[in-house]
Parts: sequence; structure tokens; C-alpha cells
Amino acid sequence: MEVLDLSKQSSNCDVLPDYPIALELMTGALLEGGSMVKVCGGWDLEDTYTSCYDLNAGSGAWREAEPMMQERYNHASSVVGDKWFITGGYVSNFFF
Repeated sequence: MEVLDLSKQSSNCDVLPDYPIALELMTGALLEGGSMVKVCGGWDLEDTYTSCYDLNAGSGAWREAEPMMQERYNHASSVVGDKWFITGGYVSNFFF
């Protein structure tokens, strides 16, 4: 996972610590004024996940967070106000 600072005119990305589990097709968002990254869901080529993890920008450590109610991968999300909306995606071979 990499972070691109859009306020800088550089093509370099900061490298984040490895995600706790090997997944792909997850969704993520910047929360708490950009001080926390939250990533949820994903797929490991066999199973679909509900798991969510927070990355504290200050400590650089991932922490397991409350999971989603429905497992999903290749989903989208958007932060509106103080709410994080997660929508769409797939559960196994089923599309939301």
C-alpha cells in the first residue's frame, strides 16, 4: 500500500506498513481529518472478508477494527460528513 500526497509536486509515494492479511480488491478511506486510514473487506482468491483495519498515521500501526456486516470485495466507498458509506462489490460470485 502506498500514499500519494496530492499537495506535493512529487511522484514519490510514502510506503505504509504491510497490511495485516494478504488481500486484494479492498476499499479504504481517510478518516478523522486524515489522521487515520481505514480499510475494509477484500478477497484472497478463495474467500471474501468482512474484516476492517485502522492505520494510525502517528504510530504507523494497523489495528483490527469492527468488521462490516456483509463480506464483500471490489466495492466502493465514500466519506460524507462523519459517515463512511460502503456500497456495491461482490460476495463470492454474487454482485451487489
